[in-house]
Amino acid sequence: LGCEWRNVGQTALGEVGPTYFVNQGLALNEGGANGATLYLSGQYVILEVDPASPDGLLRSMNSMPIPQAMELTDVHSMHVGDVSVWVEEVGGEIVEWVLAPVENEAKKHASIIKYSPRESWRIADIRATSQQHMSWVAVDSAGVLYSSEFDDVVEILRYNASTLTPIEPSLPLATKLQGVQGGATYTCTNGAGECLYLTQNPPRAGVTQVDLHTGETNVAVRAPILTEAEGITFGALSGKGTMHVLNGHAVNARYRSHST
Repeated sequence: LGCEWRNVGQTALGEVGPTYFVNQGLALNEGGANGATLYLSGQYVILEVDPASPDGLLRSMNSMPIPQAMELTDVHSMHVGDVSVWVEEVGGEIVEWVLAPVENEAKKHASIIKYSPRESWRIADIRATSQQHMSWVAVDSAGVLYSSEFDDVVEILRYNASTLTPIEPSLPLATKLQGVQGGATYTCTNGAGECLYLTQNPPRAGVTQVDLHTGETNVAVRAPILTEAEGITFGALSGKGTMHVLNGHAVNARYRSHST
């Protein structure tokens, strides 16, 4: 049993919420403390939105996700990418974290920042990495955080979502990927466990599925409508999984899985 992804709609972001420049990433947590929550990231902002609200009710906003101290360093951190959500138990309590990749002008030692949106976006941790580019992060159900470079991607790097420390070894890819901008984990198209789904820019615009055990890749969606593929997330819709892909030109394209 497999499935394919079919386009079921496109929505201009201005139709579903306040006008903010959120053209980098999105992450959906369907089991949040306040019900389902959608996080949208721009270069300089992260929004928490109620996805069930017809007008995209804004619940909270992190208007300064990059600490000033990071902006003033010699590398000048200046860019939030595609975010991810990680929920874990800490001291007997369920805690929701938003994890964000932050790039800098020097293109070296990109960072991961861990926020607590329930505590006024408190920064719980910041970790510099060995990556030059870090356009995206994605967390699986076991708490492994994945990321990669932007171009000439031959491996997926792994981190511990709780501590943000590297996990060795990396995952070699069977195929070199270019223009990787966003990532999220979801059920593999063959139904066997979790896979990683990566968005790619033109000319190979679309979504590539990565087997997290073997590094094998295959095309999940080829989407010429994407002028610049950015963030990606998954959420239920009418009993079937829906893939949401953020176009850099402020269009949220939705794809629904269909059994084949």
